Amino acid sequence: MRLFIYLNLLLLMALSSTTASALSAIFLCKKGKSIVYQDNPCRAGYEQQVIDSQIETPSIEGPSTNSAPVSTQTTDATASLSGTKLALTRSGDSHFYIDGNVNGVSVRFLIDTGASTVALPTETAKTAKLIEEKPVTLKTASGTAQGYQTTIDQLTLANFSFNAVQAEIISGEQALLGMNILSQFIITEEGNQMTLQYK
Repeated sequence: MRLFIYLNLLLLMALSSTTASALSAIFLCKKGKSIVYQDNPCRAGYEQQVIDSQIETPSIEGPSTNSAPVSTQTTDATASLSGTKLALTRSGDSHFYIDGNVNGVSVRFLIDTGASTVALPTETAKTAKLIEEKPVTLKTASGTAQGYQTTIDQLTLANFSFNAVQAEIISGEQALLGMNILSQFIITEEGNQMTLQYK
């Protein structure tokens, strides 16, 4: 009898651990051409993939009290904001982009759900006066990259403002918006449209 109770307790502890791990993960839910990123398991009928369970998210201020729709033109990609929802249109190179600011410096980010954190090119980091901290290996959708860890005082996207953002300084020319920011939003992708809905 004691052995039975002990085994049940072990089973309950294992289930609790699994549940806690699932709750901290980012889930990619796919059904046909529809893709949704969320912080809880996918509904029945959706193909599920766990993106990351170890994401440190920055503090956020926003959205601002000005809820007037804002439209931003970025060459052949477009972004528009209304309230807490941001709509993006796929660029001609098949990617999604969004314009933002890093410590007051204008930056065009590529939406990269495969990157754990925000990543900035070396030149952009210098202009934004970011400090190179310890060396790191960054995981991106196209593989891994070497760089340095840094902290952004303030990162803004439309009327959202994020403080004390962990980021990476990498070689290259393209800034990446990674999951430490994107996990603040419910991401829905359908066809050439992506929607970022603030949680």
